[in-house]
Amino acid sequence: ENSEGAVVLKAAVAAAAPTIGKVSTGAATALPAANAIVGKLMDMIASVTSPYLPNAKFYVSRGLYASISKSNNTTLNFDPASKAMTLAGYPIVVVDVLDAGTSGDDVSGYFGDMGSALAMVSRKNLDISRMEQTRPGSMTYFGDARFTFAGWDTTNSIVALVTEA
Repeated sequence: ENSEGAVVLKAAVAAAAPTIGKVSTGAATALPAANAIVGKLMDMIASVTSPYLPNAKFYVSRGLYASISKSNNTTLNFDPASKAMTLAGYPIVVVDVLDAGTSGDDVSGYFGDMGSALAMVSRKNLDISRMEQTRPGSMTYFGDARFTFAGWDTTNSIVALVTEA
C-alpha cells in the first residue's frame, strides 16, 4: 500500500491550523466503546458538506473496523455478493496504514470524498535515461516521473476520527 496519502492527511489534521475537520473519540488512549462508535461515525457523516457525500466512503484502520463490526447497529450492512460492508449506506474500506487508535492523536479513520481531498501530482523532476541493453545501432530512452499526493480540498470534503479526550 502507498502510505503517502495517509501521511499527508494526518499532517493536515495535526497542523497548528488544521485543514481537515475532526471528530474526537472522547478517550485519550482508546477507540470509543462498541455501543458509542456508531454515534462518532454519524458525527463524521454530519461534518462533511452535501456536495461531497455522493462519493464519500469510510477509510478505517483494522481496529476501528473490528469495533464497528461489534457494534450490532442496524445501519451496518454486509453484502455477501460483493463482500462489502456499509454503514448508513456508505462503503467501509480497511486501510492498513492508519493508526490503531490506542494512543493520543492517533487518526484511526477518515470519512469523505477522497478523490476531492487528495490530488496525485507530479513532482518537478523527470529523469530520462538510456537503456544499456539495446540492439546494436539503436538507442532506447525511457523517462521516470515521480508522483506524490497533496491535499486538495480537505476543508469540506473529509473528516478524521482522532483519539483524544
